[in-house]
Amino acid sequence: MDKSWTQKQVGQFIIHNTVLGKGQYATVYQAFLQNGTPVAAKTIIKDQILQSCQGDQQLYDKQVEQIRRQIGIQRKVKHPFIIDFYDVKETPKNILFFLRILRWRGS
Repeated sequence: MDKSWTQKQVGQFIIHNTVLGKGQYATVYQAFLQNGTPVAAKTIIKDQILQSCQGDQQLYDKQVEQIRRQIGIQRKVKHPFIIDFYDVKETPKNILFFLRILRWRGS
């Protein structure tokens, strides 16, 4: 996602341009359900996956399919030690996971 935005609506989610974390392929943004519930929006940029595959379309397709399989598994899993999965949206440029935000309480 480009840096020229402050918030975007994707389905029932409102994504703010506040980065919570960043990895090789994904950036996690602060987001909210329309009712105000805070969530995390993990955004995977498809072009970055393609670049890491050095333009190999077959390898890229395999990587994206693996992400889709992981989504299918995460949708089914319900466990107190696994982050709740709200939804996934796919656009031509991104794959967006919407996850429950965990608050660290410390010890």
